[in-house]
Amino acid sequence: MKKQIVLVFCLFLSHWISPGLSQDNKYARIKGNVTLSPVGEYGAVKSVVWKFGYDKVAEYDPTFDTQVQYYGSFKGRTMLNVTSGNITISNLTPEDEGTYTVEVNNAVLATTFSLQLFENVGKPVIYSSREGDQSNLTCKGKATEYSNYTWWSADDVLLATGDQLRVNKTGDPKRGYKCRLRNLVSEQTSNTVLEGDLFPAVHIGLETWAICLIVIAVVGIPVAAVVVAIIKRDTLKALWNKKT
Repeated sequence: MKKQIVLVFCLFLSHWISPGLSQDNKYARIKGNVTLSPVGEYGAVKSVVWKFGYDKVAEYDPTFDTQVQYYGSFKGRTMLNVTSGNITISNLTPEDEGTYTVEVNNAVLATTFSLQLFENVGKPVIYSSREGDQSNLTCKGKATEYSNYTWWSADDVLLATGDQLRVNKTGDPKRGYKCRLRNLVSEQTSNTVLEGDLFPAVHIGLETWAICLIVIAVVGIPVAAVVVAIIKRDTLKALWNKKT
């Protein structure tokens, strides 16, 4: 929050002090790279100087040196294109966040660049909680500043925004859901969960059948023995009565 307040204040201050200036916001990944390009009318590039705050990043001025000069921590990870004036900075670190200005042909251009860096988001995971014929899905991942969650069908149709989704059983076990986590510089998608996994069908396995057979055997054999005994007794009794 403090970072956002400072950024807004700097934008306001820069326009109040120099109303002709404009700022271009740039976003990149930590350990990634970014390319900044001069904006404005300046003709063919004869000399160019890029600065980070008040410090030089890279400089090309063939009247003094035909080789590009790089400065400070930007040495070894910065490339200046002397034809276009573009500058590419690699292996970005949090210390590289801030304002960059460029001077082409000894004139400071009106557009400055505000660089903000973000970590990559992590791959999200879907957790489910079933309530009858409904299931509550929750998407969890390594979120960062300005990150957001969205829900998608298996065939990439947007279903909802936010980190939670409530779904109903439709009877289609192959119906799928996935969630996506993204910020300004990266995006990750979860594995797809299927309705068949959220609402599994009840199957009687071999073990269940075996248990049932054992129960039937344990209970059924004594019962059958008793029934046979009763039938045999009644039969013998009937025969005895006939003889007498």
